[in-house]
Amino acid sequence: MTIISTRTISRCLIALLLGLLSVASGAQDWRNIETGSEIPAEGYADMPLVVTLNDGSWLCTLTTGPGREGAPGQYVIATRSTDQGQTWSEPVPISPRITKHGSESSWVVPLHVPHQGSEKFGRVYAFYVTNGDNITEVPGLEERDNDRVDMLGWYVYRFSDDGGETWSAQTRIDIPKTDADLNNTFGGKVQMFWGVDEPISTDERTLIALTKIRTHLVTDTEGWLLACDNLTAETDPAKHEWRLLPMGNDGDPQTWKGLRSETNFRTTQAEHDLTALNKPGHFILINRTDTGVLSISRSTDNGSTWSEPEPMTYPDGSAIRNPRANAKVWKTKHGRYLLWFHNHGGTRFEDRNPGWLAGGIEHDEQIKWSQPEIALYHNDPSVRISYPDLIEDSGRYWITETEKETARVHEIDASLIEGLWAQLDDQHTPPTDTLTEPASIDFGAGQGFSIALAFSNYDLATLSVLASSDDERDGWTIRAVRGPSIEIELRSEGQTYTWQSDRVPSVAGKTHHAVITFDSGPAIVTMTINGKVHDGTGKRQFGWGRFPRKFPPISLMPSQNDDIQIFARALRTSEAVELYEACREALDAITAIL
Repeated sequence: MTIISTRTISRCLIALLLGLLSVASGAQDWRNIETGSEIPAEGYADMPLVVTLNDGSWLCTLTTGPGREGAPGQYVIATRSTDQGQTWSEPVPISPRITKHGSESSWVVPLHVPHQGSEKFGRVYAFYVTNGDNITEVPGLEERDNDRVDMLGWYVYRFSDDGGETWSAQTRIDIPKTDADLNNTFGGKVQMFWGVDEPISTDERTLIALTKIRTHLVTDTEGWLLACDNLTAETDPAKHEWRLLPMGNDGDPQTWKGLRSETNFRTTQAEHDLTALNKPGHFILINRTDTGVLSISRSTDNGSTWSEPEPMTYPDGSAIRNPRANAKVWKTKHGRYLLWFHNHGGTRFEDRNPGWLAGGIEHDEQIKWSQPEIALYHNDPSVRISYPDLIEDSGRYWITETEKETARVHEIDASLIEGLWAQLDDQHTPPTDTLTEPASIDFGAGQGFSIALAFSNYDLATLSVLASSDDERDGWTIRAVRGPSIEIELRSEGQTYTWQSDRVPSVAGKTHHAVITFDSGPAIVTMTINGKVHDGTGKRQFGWGRFPRKFPPISLMPSQNDDIQIFARALRTSEAVELYEACREALDAITAIL
């Protein structure tokens, strides 16, 4: 078998990368959520959020219950690990376990205050929604969720000074009724809200992100913050002073409007996530929408006022795509950032598998985001992975997640995270471990491959074959197709699989670079073109696709072409970006000549 290319551009231009996954055949892939350590819960398990106590142990709070999400008997619990999540203590109720309908407690978020409570543990506050008015039915609704009362009532908190073994009495936060409350499904008689993000305490104040709801169950929503200036200084909850942000200008909360943009999004803007930036008093607030992109708003005055929410973007201005699913931004201990999201443009609650990570570095008080990597997945695409948290300790990273029935914790390969940030620096070290002997790639055995190539705008316009094996029956072909796009076709034992890129911008004389990766772990093919992972770009829901795990083996040969490199493993996104960046100067020079 030989490899042929229709255009020879430069020795530096990469045309092909094929190889095996770095995980040995048959070995477990740490990204598969079933390899994680389970966090105990009663049955239903949601929002496993973790704080690290003074002694280094982890305390995880969860929402749980004997039935499905939102069923009667839902309550909140805590469990502690002293071995970095490998084992967990027997869960302790934070709110009472009452199975009676109308007594639900849900959506607990923890805050650790190291200098309060005991020297060993510090103090942990647990904030959550409780159905304090014992509502059992939502008026005027006939759909199946008309009895879901887990996102209404009171916002309350308790605290523990002994590592979550016991919890204080409940304290209610009086949340002012605003326009969203007065015009909600209950006509203002009951408030509807929930929060999914851990509170943040700074030298100025403690802030908790909330989403208020106008229309049951979770539509017509907007963002708010609860602020307390003395929570970390005052140990008595009766003396804590709370207020709602952003405040209106006229002093009447009933006229205040929450954070949402009717210009940039539809009315569903929910699950607000607050992150403190490196400059004191500067914050961002992101949230999911039902438009297929993430929303972001910014504050430079400790959360008192905010910019109008707008689409969250990569450095090139393209929107970061995400369905109606939880997204998180975490700031790491060295002042960099990680973004959890799902990297496609769905508008509903489905398709939360896999979970992706992007790395961020702050520049001019804005976060510049890398291209994303697949962080966690399940073999069943219908499994929904969501509501994660990040734990960081001595250069190691863990992520918790839940698929609603089981919550787990997973150690993330630090090199994957470091690679995300490395995309954003000026030092680029592309991989050089090229394939030297023939290989047979078996997806079912955990093997995968990547394909990269350089091509010109002329190739796109003429719908050229860009690169191919010489076997028309068993092999592969990369061609330009109408769009303009590029397409890869795999052929083996009479079976065929194809996937196309998003539209490749047509620029006269432009020389392009692409890396096509078949990752057999999640069984996903990605296309990274000119350093950008294709995500659908608003034209289709997915820019990446799923291929059959049982596709017959693909035979590969070492490259005989100076323009082609073949790797005996699947490349990460960061490696694909490194290859592009390493050759971009040569690409730009050739573009100028053409």
